[in-house]
Amino acid sequence: MPIPRKLQSYCEEFSTRMMEQSFPKEGSITGPEILDFCPIKQVNFFIIKNLLVAWKRDVEKMKSPYFDNTHDEVQGALENYANILSRHIKIDMNDFSGLLNQSVKEAISLMTTPYEFYMAFADEAREKKYSEGELNDIGKYIKHNKFIYTDFLNKAVQSEMKTGNYRSIMETVFNETSESPEDPTTHIDSFNKILPLEPEILLETMESTSTGSENSSFEELPENADNSNVDKSILHDSLREESVKSLADMHEEKKNQDIRNSLNLNQRFMFINGLFEGDEEKFNQTIDKLESLNTIDDARQYLVDELKWDEAQEDVGEFLELISKRLA
Repeated sequence: MPIPRKLQSYCEEFSTRMMEQSFPKEGSITGPEILDFCPIKQVNFFIIKNLLVAWKRDVEKMKSPYFDNTHDEVQGALENYANILSRHIKIDMNDFSGLLNQSVKEAISLMTTPYEFYMAFADEAREKKYSEGELNDIGKYIKHNKFIYTDFLNKAVQSEMKTGNYRSIMETVFNETSESPEDPTTHIDSFNKILPLEPEILLETMESTSTGSENSSFEELPENADNSNVDKSILHDSLREESVKSLADMHEEKKNQDIRNSLNLNQRFMFINGLFEGDEEKFNQTIDKLESLNTIDDARQYLVDELKWDEAQEDVGEFLELISKRLA
């Protein structure tokens, strides 16, 4: 499916506002100016990261079957060339607009729906066959929820960089980690200061990425990063329904010790944001209350009668299914 309409519109308007507020009047922007372009630093880092990806793609185009591209002297010359170019970044308004739009989408995904961001990245890493060095380079530009990336990279190295395993490795990271994602409230507030990021935008995004294709990946930068291509999404284009585990399916694979510890990272994140409006304290209080109950009927009565939850709502049903396993 295409990028959620509301998110698409938001990213375009956000990018337009930032271009109007911060793009140099001289008509082009340099590397140091990019790092200070947007108050949301993750956006700036992703712009630089996307430049790196574009550069590596261009280097691949320079390779020829008539020359030894692996020769140390050739590799050294290319590295030197890259270092010189990195000190002379200069991008005009039209090309920068495409970079900005893509980077805004990535930043929102990383900060608010890290599971979707990282699963899409796992597909990208597989398809482009990123080396350990390339993964290390990309990791330098990820500043939020980075523990997921670090765990993924470590496991990828342990598996001897078998790119076909990247998606399952990322799933393992989410299932095994005991850490919680960063509170998205602070990040959302940062976007709100520039353009209100309404809850329905995130809800639409989370719903649209709950199913789709295993082969989804980040879009590559367009050949000429102009406004004609900015509506391409870095989120999943489509996910085949049968290839994605529901939250309840993921729970089946974990030991039921107590409710809180039986939830993996993605489950905690989805429930906190989908059912508790991002309020982790309220989530913890509710879990404590449920732990004191003896039957699933007691839990259902508390959630429906006291919290006024609708059992017909999909995430409420999944939450109740998890609770029933604990209280069974």
